Amino acid sequence: GSKIPVLPCFLEGAFAAWPKGRTIPRPRKLQLRIGTPRTYADLPPGRESATRISEDLRQAVAALACG
Repeated sequence: GSKIPVLPCFLEGAFAAWPKGRTIPRPRKLQLRIGTPRTYADLPPGRESATRISEDLRQAVAALACG
């Protein structure tokens, strides 16, 4: 854990703009959704904290993806 804020983000339309295997991106509309900053200063350093942080951020990004 640390006092450094982390911003969960979701970039919609990125795969349509630059699909796997293409060398040049195509013009497409992208939308960036930015969540609320999170800090994890209350968690001690270690593997268990890293697992909790990564799961919390995964859920936050998934919520941004839903709209």
